[in-house]
Amino acid sequence: MKWNNPIFKRSVSRRNSSWDYNSSGKYFVTINVEANLRCLALISEEGYCLTESGLHVERTLIELSNQFSNVYLCNYVIMPDHIHALIAVMSMKTELPENVNGGFARKDNPMFHKGLGRVIRWLKGRCTFEIRKLNPDFSWQKNYYERRIKTIAEEEIANYYIQENPNRWLKKNSV
Repeated sequence: MKWNNPIFKRSVSRRNSSWDYNSSGKYFVTINVEANLRCLALISEEGYCLTESGLHVERTLIELSNQFSNVYLCNYVIMPDHIHALIAVMSMKTELPENVNGGFARKDNPMFHKGLGRVIRWLKGRCTFEIRKLNPDFSWQKNYYERRIKTIAEEEIANYYIQENPNRWLKKNSV
C-alpha cells in the first residue's frame, strides 16, 4: 500500500542530483533566518556589530572544524537575516553494512556520512538550540542554498562577495 498524503509530501530538493555531496569539495553556502527576521547583526554607517544571537552563530561556525575533522571553514559573514560561508569538505565516506536501515533514504541518509548535508544540519541545529534560549521563536528557513566552487576564480568571487556583503547591505537598506 502506498501512502500518498499530500499534506506530508516532500518538497523538491535543491541539490544537484548528479553531485555526491559526501565527496571532497568547497561550497558557498547561504542560510536564511525564517521570515527574514533581522536578529543576527546590526549594520549601519557607524559599523558592523553582531547581536548575541549572531555571536552564537559565529562561535558555532568556528566550532565546525572541531565537530567535523573533515571540514574547514574558509570564510564567512553573518548578516542581519542570513549567513554566508565558504566551507571545504574532505571526503570521509564509510562503507556501511548491508543490513543498515537509514529510513526512506536508506544508505544515502546524510546522517551516515560526514558530507555537507550533515554539517549544515548540525550547524543549524546547534545555533537554533543556543539562540532559542534568547528568543524561543527563532528558526532558520527550511532549506539552504549552496554552490559548489569548481575553480580558483569562483573561490575568489565567493570570498569577495562575503567580504563586501555588509557594504552592499548598507547601500541597499539605507534610506
